[in-house]
Amino acid sequence: MIKYIVKGIKDRISGSQKFYPQIAPTGYVTVDDIAERVAENCTLTASDVKGILSSLQDLVNEAIANGRSVKLGDLGSFRPTISGTGSATAEEVSADNIRSVNVCYRMSPAMKAALTKGAPGVTFQHYATVAALPADDASTAGQ
Repeated sequence: MIKYIVKGIKDRISGSQKFYPQIAPTGYVTVDDIAERVAENCTLTASDVKGILSSLQDLVNEAIANGRSVKLGDLGSFRPTISGTGSATAEEVSADNIRSVNVCYRMSPAMKAALTKGAPGVTFQHYATVAALPADDASTAGQ
């Protein structure tokens, strides 16, 4: 079940308010949790599964650090991206222009189908409503 909050957002220009659903933070599933669940469904121990998952993480990190995309079957794929600063000419661009490396995740068609609204097991529950900030206070939100 996916829990959601209703969040009011006030437009700074018009002052009108609209409400949108947003995922409610409900916690994490850890590698230990996954290892235990996988071990329940196979002949491996939770420690064996955790070792495999740790190795998988290392291999994915290594591939991305080498500029390669990683496809993990029905889980989806991960690809490296970079962000940087611009220069006036192409000749001025170097590795110094790169600010950070990020990872872009893309879900597989199978996962997308499994998470489509109306698919078996995909349900929603209203968790809370958060009122909008006044338009003049929105610029200080989170400070």
